[in-house]
Amino acid sequence: SYNVLAETHEDKTTRGLDPEIASFGSRCMKIADELAGWDADIVCLQEVDHFSDFYEPLFLQRGYRGLFKKRPNDKVDGCATF
Repeated sequence: SYNVLAETHEDKTTRGLDPEIASFGSRCMKIADELAGWDADIVCLQEVDHFSDFYEPLFLQRGYRGLFKKRPNDKVDGCATF
């Protein structure tokens, strides 16, 4: 299980950090590298807001199928299970 820090929450979760390091664009491939090293049967991610354009294709390449459940109300992030 891994909290990937949704891009939509960056103003709260990465406040005070250098945007070159903390932005999703900078972190996404580091996250991919970290997850690739796990060799897990099941992966659960929290604060996912790039499911269809990043996480799902990434995990499909590695033989996983994924499900995404959006948080309620006006939130755009949610949880993903692969």
